[in-house]
Amino acid sequence: MCGTLTRIKDPEDPILLQSDLFTREQIREDATDEEDDLWDAYLAAAVEQVEKDSRRVFTPQTWRLSLDEYPCGVIEVRRSPLVSVDAFEVKNADGDWEVVDPESYEVDTESEPARIVKAKSGVWPAPYPRTNGIRITLALGYATPAEIPEIAKQAIRFLVGHWYRNRTPVSMGGTGTEIPLTYQNLITRLKW
Repeated sequence: MCGTLTRIKDPEDPILLQSDLFTREQIREDATDEEDDLWDAYLAAAVEQVEKDSRRVFTPQTWRLSLDEYPCGVIEVRRSPLVSVDAFEVKNADGDWEVVDPESYEVDTESEPARIVKAKSGVWPAPYPRTNGIRITLALGYATPAEIPEIAKQAIRFLVGHWYRNRTPVSMGGTGTEIPLTYQNLITRLKW
């Protein structure tokens, strides 16, 4: 059981990565300044796509993990990197959110996926009602662009260049221009 992960606070600067990620020269394009907005749009879309495909978060963001029940004492966080657990709450019989004692769990940020593990002497209150009765607020993302894996940066550069050269998914000859295997190989190396 993985639960539902939802971003509840967007990054403050979604294009924070721009200057560190690529230059037009890296993808050998002679684009004009009139295309700056297009480049920014491609970059934003590429960052979002690589984050989704790799299960990583590149800029600091706040996410919520919602669960119906506890999965055998270990909760996996299916996005990386996990920085911290900001809140761990369970809905009680009165419908109020009750804070789970931080002493009752340990946070493992070294593993991928990261884990929230029930402490040996920890007690987690039962959620009521069971549907999304557990919510965990998470801080995710790399602190600086320099911490982002180079493979992720290369995948983003690759997508920007690919989309710039192939502006529609089908060429005039009728053959598709799917994202090449190179991109898939980069993403595979980022996943856990």
